[in-house]
Amino acid sequence: MTYKKATNLDHSFIDELLKLSDDDYEIGIAYPRGDLEDIETDLKDYNTTINNSFYIICDNNTPIGVIGELLDNDKVIIVGPIFKKEHHNIKNIDDILQLFLNKYDKHFTINFYIIDTNNNLSASVIKLGAVVVSKRISMKYSLKNHKKNNKSLNVTNIAIEDSLKLEQVSNLFLNNMPDYDINKNESVLSYTEEGYNVSVIFDGDVLAGAIIWCWYSDLFFGRIEYLCVDKNYRGLPFGENLIQFCLNEVYSKLDNSNIEKEHLNIIHLDLKKDNEVAFNLYKKAGFKTNFTYTNYRISKQ
Repeated sequence: MTYKKATNLDHSFIDELLKLSDDDYEIGIAYPRGDLEDIETDLKDYNTTINNSFYIICDNNTPIGVIGELLDNDKVIIVGPIFKKEHHNIKNIDDILQLFLNKYDKHFTINFYIIDTNNNLSASVIKLGAVVVSKRISMKYSLKNHKKNNKSLNVTNIAIEDSLKLEQVSNLFLNNMPDYDINKNESVLSYTEEGYNVSVIFDGDVLAGAIIWCWYSDLFFGRIEYLCVDKNYRGLPFGENLIQFCLNEVYSKLDNSNIEKEHLNIIHLDLKKDNEVAFNLYKKAGFKTNFTYTNYRISKQ
């Protein structure tokens, strides 16, 4: 078994396997997901391209799978490997991972995001010494079924120029979300610069909650990245109002000619598997579980 760097001639094959992984959770990866166009959007965040980050897995010069990498300094996310259905077995996965991971020096931290039903890939990375970083739930909301309501009347968007309010949102996250780390290049300002919306709800002069979300009208999907309510306001409908505001805003932007198409107009999010409060909040709003997945990590020492 060997692997070679992808070229433009391989794009249709890569697209085929990405769609296969997206449809069949037994060979599924949790991040990045989607077809070739979706992955190209994700790759922009890493300043790379398909040809610079994807490789074709071959057996006797015959393409049987793909594997990719998203590099961020000394951290790397492994994409796949994804094999054609008849070649998806633990031996092939073991062989390509042992071969592919040799390219990384000892200072690299290697991450995998694997759907929990992909038992072969999970078993293989565990054999290589991977540890579980977190277990998460992917949820989605179909705007096809959305009914606009008035629960979000007190929510407003923040302009990118409003540095004072953006700083307030950042402090809200830092003080109320243990997992939020401004040093991960995930600052509120960085999200607004990437086209995300920051929507807030105040109780008088006090910032009670905020939500960071985006909608890609050309791709017919969006994401809720962060939702946070101040500890002093939990148990009140502020979180529900923020979610409804986001859904209402996106719904108002939709092209009615596409609204009935099942695979379009979806809002995605993910959250920690043990975050029951957030899970129940999103479930009440109409989000459904898409899949569960695990972030595995190998530190080469």
